[in-house]
Amino acid sequence: MVERIYDVTGMSCAACSARVKRTMDRLEGVSYCEVNLLTEKMTLRYDENTLDFAAIQSAIEKAGYGVREPEREDRRSAAEAEEKERKTSFRRLVVAAVCAFPVFLLNISHMLPMITLPLPALLQTYPILNALIQLVLASVVLWCGRSFFIRGYRSLFSGSPNMDTLVAIGATAAMLESLYAAVRIALGNPMYLHRLYCESAAVVITLVMLGRYLEERAKRRTGDALRALEALRPNLAHVVRDGGVFDIEASRLCVGDEIEIRPGEAVPADAVVLEGHTGIDESMLPGESMPVEKSEGSEVIGGSQNLDGAIRARVTAEAGESVLARIIQLVEDAQSRQAPVARLADKVAGIFVPVVMCLAVLAAIIWAIAGESADFCINVAIGVLVVACPCALGLATPASVMTGTGRSAALGVLFKSGEALERLSGIRTVVFDKTGTLTLGKPGLTDVIPYGISREEALSLCAAAEMRSEHPIGRAICDAAADVARHEVTAFTALPGRGVEAKVDGVLLLAGTRSLMEERGIDISAAAADENRLYAEGKTVVYAAREGKLFALFAAADALRPESRALVARLAEMGIQSYMLTGDNRMAARAAAKQCGIPESRVIAGVLPGKKAETVAGLRRENPTAMVGDGINDAPALTEADIGIAVSGEGRGRAADIAVDAADVVLMRGELGQVYDAIQLSRASMRNIRENLFWAFAYNTVCIPAAAGVFYALGGGLLNPVWAGAAMALSSICVVSNALRLRWYTPKPLNGGKRR
Repeated sequence: MVERIYDVTGMSCAACSARVKRTMDRLEGVSYCEVNLLTEKMTLRYDENTLDFAAIQSAIEKAGYGVREPEREDRRSAAEAEEKERKTSFRRLVVAAVCAFPVFLLNISHMLPMITLPLPALLQTYPILNALIQLVLASVVLWCGRSFFIRGYRSLFSGSPNMDTLVAIGATAAMLESLYAAVRIALGNPMYLHRLYCESAAVVITLVMLGRYLEERAKRRTGDALRALEALRPNLAHVVRDGGVFDIEASRLCVGDEIEIRPGEAVPADAVVLEGHTGIDESMLPGESMPVEKSEGSEVIGGSQNLDGAIRARVTAEAGESVLARIIQLVEDAQSRQAPVARLADKVAGIFVPVVMCLAVLAAIIWAIAGESADFCINVAIGVLVVACPCALGLATPASVMTGTGRSAALGVLFKSGEALERLSGIRTVVFDKTGTLTLGKPGLTDVIPYGISREEALSLCAAAEMRSEHPIGRAICDAAADVARHEVTAFTALPGRGVEAKVDGVLLLAGTRSLMEERGIDISAAAADENRLYAEGKTVVYAAREGKLFALFAAADALRPESRALVARLAEMGIQSYMLTGDNRMAARAAAKQCGIPESRVIAGVLPGKKAETVAGLRRENPTAMVGDGINDAPALTEADIGIAVSGEGRGRAADIAVDAADVVLMRGELGQVYDAIQLSRASMRNIRENLFWAFAYNTVCIPAAAGVFYALGGGLLNPVWAGAAMALSSICVVSNALRLRWYTPKPLNGGKRR
């Protein structure tokens, strides 16, 4: 099975996307299909041995639409073509509005009975002139909006009527009736002026064009975050070759190239600093609000901004594999994948248009039987056809998903799909890995307890023995020591799993575990009270002996992340239970859990990596569960959870973290507090989607009966086709505008106060 994303053209409403999906689902070899109306993209998973692109293209074209593979390498050209199309649409809209306005004025007394405009004497004397002017102007409007008729009738004849079909049929019916009326007027019956429906066709088409234009503008804004990331791609790089510096296209850089990055320039590629010191603005990538200091050995990300220093760096990733490229790909994939809540709208839209066409005919027939005039019955039919807009239903979810994932990316939280965005909002349990997630992942020296010598001397002696050790606790002891160089160290031996031994100043020194002391016959009874206390605090204890006698105890602990306690408290306020899952011993796990506020009953310790997934599966059976880990070592558990959240960031191998397939959400800044941000963003997006779906359904629930004459029968008014067209356009604009509110959504800060 392979998964591909294709561009689908010709879709105008949710009925179209539903039709494309049904067409693909019927093809042999297709296991999964998802069509996004807003991005006009189709995600297809299929068997390459059974199906090829030619067969896919043939099936979609028979359904009345077009398909092509996305041109990922030429995004700028695509943007230029999109801008050109927008300008063309605007020109057509202006022409249509200019022509529709006189038609509206000529019928204003019919449209608004309380207003009567005096007509020129010539038009009163020659009614046929009035009719011809309306027909000509209306025809110009219909020519400007010809795309509705082309797509609408093509979809109708292919058996997949859509929103364009409703508009096209309504406008065609109005124009045919107007032509008939014009003929009767020409034959000497001026009373047929009241049977001209040119204004219904012209004004409705103009309003639909206006709605589509405004809708497209609003839809474009939902992708602003992605375009902002695209704009970060640098064009030029200063590469150092053969003793000189040459300017080349950034896309041509290769791994290993040495580059210069000058003050004020964008970093052209992922690289590691070779020389120099500067501050880097990474705010548009992982969302870090403050400049990050970079010096020799530091990683820099392509697309970030060099602020004040010149540096040389070596490229570590090609353009297509860079952090920025991966972020763009993740955001784009997330925006092209629907949330499950959209399936209801798609199912409704799939049968919506045929039902509406039947309702329009049925309503006209019922009113005809009731004795209403032909004018009334035609108005009812056209009104129902025009007002019934599934566009709002189709846009409700993808507009919110696009805006929500874009806003999340700007804040350093990457959702891989709309499904992840939806699922995270319903999470009731969060499982945290301990080491490197709730804690910093780097042990620090917490206690030095000397016996018979000074603290400084004990630390200096043990650090001298540990200088060649690679053990994290040995490194922590060395980091804490002030003066190690004055000691002469010989005969160093690492004792795996137990400690080290070395001759320090010619005297044998041991540093390691309790079992090492017992093995060498070292009496440690004097330290019984201290070691019991340190173990109770969940710390790791190192014993140090010289000349066969214990001279110090050292304790180290993996420090808790500063935001861990606040995060657990905030999650509890949201009704979410926090669990700790770790391979550490229970005593160390309990001590860490106590510090961050996790109850002892929710501490699961001593779990081997292979068993973590089973543990998460058990919790998942009780409540929707998210797993938070480093995205690599915890991959099985991340996959098993409803939502896997990978903590990325400096020092964790950003590029590797972003590419982790197991995670559904990536926290780019590496701050644990972003879990709180992610859940808030998810809930805000789902709230926005529900609002959109409510208004889309409410619109159709109210407007279709109004256009069909239900309220008229109860003593109210009838929704005229022109106002029906205005309402239809307004519904889509309102849905997209509501989604755009997410662009300014700011999660509450973890520790209160205002967010930076």
